Order: sequence, then C-alpha cells, then structure tokens
Amino acid sequence: MILFRLQGDRIQILRWKLSYTDENGEKQTRYELDEANIKTEKEELEKTGATNFEIEKMDTKDVDWLEGIIIPDKKIEAATKIWEMGQEAYVAQKNALTVEQQLMLTQLRQQQTIDALIMAQLGGAENV
Repeated sequence: MILFRLQGDRIQILRWKLSYTDENGEKQTRYELDEANIKTEKEELEKTGATNFEIEKMDTKDVDWLEGIIIPDKKIEAATKIWEMGQEAYVAQKNALTVEQQLMLTQLRQQQTIDALIMAQLGGAENV
C-alpha cells in the first residue's frame, strides 16, 4: 500500500485513514494528508449515504523520509521507485557521483601524479 501522493512535483505522506461503508453497503478506505482533510472527506461521504466511519492516524514512521522529495518529471512511477528502493538506497544513489564526476576525479588524480613526477625530475619534489 502506497502511503503518499504527488502534489505537483513533491511527495506528500498520507497520514490519515478513513474506513466506511458506502451507499451500496461496500467497505471502502480513503487516505488523506491530515485530520482536517479526513474530516472534510467524511462530511462529504455522509451526504452520499455512507456510514460506519472509522478515522485512524496511521503509523508513517517508515515512510516519513519521503516527505518533500521533489520528483522533477512529476510521475508517480518515479516516486514509487524511490519508495520501493528504500531510504538507504535512495540516499546512496542521490549521493553517488555521476560518471562524468568520476571521470573528472580520475583525470585530476592522473594530472596530480604527472605533476609530481615532473617536479621530482626537476628536483623540486619538496614543493609537491
């Protein structure tokens, strides 16, 4: 069960659960961001003949880290992928160097090695 939604390009955690019986006698469940939204939802459902309401604040501690993450392409599939990979994998991926950055670091290290060798051959190794 996904406990979040996209609002524009940001992930928002759904923290409240509303269970009820609809006008056809079928059990239904809805999720909302906050208590005010869930109470408004309940009032609207009462007007349609829904009954047997149960409002519950959900335990979202396992997904709280998702709150506010920006999804540039605004696609729920991208947000779901982040949720599925988990917090540790997401943070690792976010902090990982790109291929270009890795290449630049390699080139910098190579240049520093070349510079040190040149300085050593010229007798100026103490400045390196």
